Amino acid sequence: MKRAWQVMLAAALAAAPLIGIGQFHRVEGSSQLCPQPGIGSVSPQVASVGSTVTLGGSGFSTGGAGKCQVAVSIAGVGQQAVQVAGDSTLSFQVTSSSPGAPIYGPVVVTSTDALGNTNSSSSGDDPEFITAPTLGNAPAAPAERQGFTLSGTGLLAGGLLSGTTVSYSTARGSCPASYQLSSAAMSDDAVHVAGIPEWCDGSLSLALAVFADSQRRSTMVVGLGPVPVDVALVTSGGPPAAVPAGSPAVVLRGSGFGTPDPNTGGDFGVASWSDSAISVAVPDSAVSGTLSLRRADGSVLVSQPLQVQARITGVSPTSAGTGDAVTISGTGFGPSGGRVSLGSTTLPVRSWSPTTVVVTIADGAVSGALSVAPGAFNLAPAATPAITVLPRVTAVNPTHAGPGAVVEVVGTGFGSQPGAVRIGGKPAQITLWGEHQIVVGVPAGAAPGATTLTVSVPGAPGPVSIVLVVDAAPAATSGPQPGHGLIPPSPGGPVITTKPVPFSKPPKPASPVDLGLSANRATADPGSEVPVTITLTAFGKPVAGSAVTLLMVVEPGSDASITPDHGVTDDHGQLHGVLRLSRRAGDHIVLARSGIYSDEIRVVGRATTVASLVHDNPASGSGLGGLPRNLILFLLYSVAVLFGLGFAMNLATLRHAAGTGSVSGTSVSNRGSGPLQALAAITQFAAAVLVIVAGQLVARLRRR
Repeated sequence: MKRAWQVMLAAALAAAPLIGIGQFHRVEGSSQLCPQPGIGSVSPQVASVGSTVTLGGSGFSTGGAGKCQVAVSIAGVGQQAVQVAGDSTLSFQVTSSSPGAPIYGPVVVTSTDALGNTNSSSSGDDPEFITAPTLGNAPAAPAERQGFTLSGTGLLAGGLLSGTTVSYSTARGSCPASYQLSSAAMSDDAVHVAGIPEWCDGSLSLALAVFADSQRRSTMVVGLGPVPVDVALVTSGGPPAAVPAGSPAVVLRGSGFGTPDPNTGGDFGVASWSDSAISVAVPDSAVSGTLSLRRADGSVLVSQPLQVQARITGVSPTSAGTGDAVTISGTGFGPSGGRVSLGSTTLPVRSWSPTTVVVTIADGAVSGALSVAPGAFNLAPAATPAITVLPRVTAVNPTHAGPGAVVEVVGTGFGSQPGAVRIGGKPAQITLWGEHQIVVGVPAGAAPGATTLTVSVPGAPGPVSIVLVVDAAPAATSGPQPGHGLIPPSPGGPVITTKPVPFSKPPKPASPVDLGLSANRATADPGSEVPVTITLTAFGKPVAGSAVTLLMVVEPGSDASITPDHGVTDDHGQLHGVLRLSRRAGDHIVLARSGIYSDEIRVVGRATTVASLVHDNPASGSGLGGLPRNLILFLLYSVAVLFGLGFAMNLATLRHAAGTGSVSGTSVSNRGSGPLQALAAITQFAAAVLVIVAGQLVARLRRR
């Protein structure tokens, strides 16, 4: 009987694994067995090391105090802090084999009684436990349309990974709500994702499909993220320094511009905005201001000053005379007046608007480039169209003249460069050419009666004319001989001589034209500067804009000069210059010429004399090259006083000797006259010293 019972018990134990009733180990002689544990759930199935995990199932009860001990292990690693809450619930703290190391595998619960008998959960369908993977931050500002890598840990889930999905979400204006991005490469500590198709800041999420049980029959999804991604903004260069007024202008190119803020633009409106280019509106009336471009997310793309450049689109007319109105059309001229110039002449402004400026051709303006300066508002136009100033003849004086007579042609726009004049088709001799006046002689052989006088101005499109009546009778006076009798200039340059030069200006011949050269003084110290003035009149009126030449004819040294050596008379018919005298004393002869008219002056660099020592130097305000006038006078007076004292003392000495010699003899005379003789000697010595000093001063002045 006993043998039969043992056989039946052995058969039952052998069949237990096959029918799934659990495993146990019995200590011989024991009659107590712990309950068979069974795991129904693991929560959470994904957790980090150190987290608390709860198991649901059965058979976790200890069967009474001290009867059974319950243990939990994952992949053979025992877990800590196991707490049995009842037959169906227990918890534990996830523990790895080494600090920080992940742990993966099935969860096993084992019950052990006091005799060492054990029962454990079935390993066939145990849920897998996975240490939670982590995902790091995206790199700073990844480039648009380029891939980038995210770091992490445990991304392969200990080999249990079955699939990966990367998604990108955004809510930026026109950007798509989400993208599905395929991973290019995956490792346990990194995932490389494809680039964002176009600019859109957003967030990236990673979904890991992980096998949930040891038999790999089911999967679970582990979500990581979202990770914020700030896509890099790329520009191919900043805004231009200036944009032309009157049309939209592209101010930014690149990528990542996204969508605009509704209030973007600053002082400029946005004409167009795309992910790769931004244009601003620059109307005809635009003025320079601040360009401020912001994306819809508030990111500032540009915030800086932007200059508007004016444009000239037309000028009418392109040829005009003095006093005529010229209309300049364009954009960006600004709301109020700037300045318009024709060459170096400023033109009066009649009216000003952002698109139209009307000016008047000013007297004295010459043909050249027209420039518009919009003041402080905008930049000047790059293009400067040319304007031709037309000459005009307004009068001829006198209106009647015979052959050989001199007439004055009055008008505007003649310039300072001589042209040509014809009377009755015959060339006329030009004796003087100015901006408003031309003096010519009536040619011999001119037919009597009304004829045409034409003036051809260099650069003008054609000649201008007026009627002149040529008298049949010969002119009452012959043609003028201006400058006759003056010292002619030497072809080899100024004559250098310190000898006096005979100079006597002859009387000027009767002529309606007068050229006069004058200096503010006739004599001056060597090396000083003497102002000179040229005055030119014709028919009693100043001649403006006439070319004048100044040159040295005679000078005592090559260091003399006249400045300027050429110029143009002003509105008063004058040209002012400066004659710098040579440091050598002597005569300076200066010649001035305009047309066929000339005049000369002589300025003498005076030689040094003792008398000049007591006069102030006009250039420096002192005598002897800088010594005060009072000091020079003091030296001269001291010499005279000392000589006088010495003479008086010597005379007193003689008288004393004569008066005492008859009474007491020579010894008395010597005693009385000794002090007087000493004083006389000292006085004479001091006078001699002062004479030497004065001589040195004179020598110094002569060297200067």
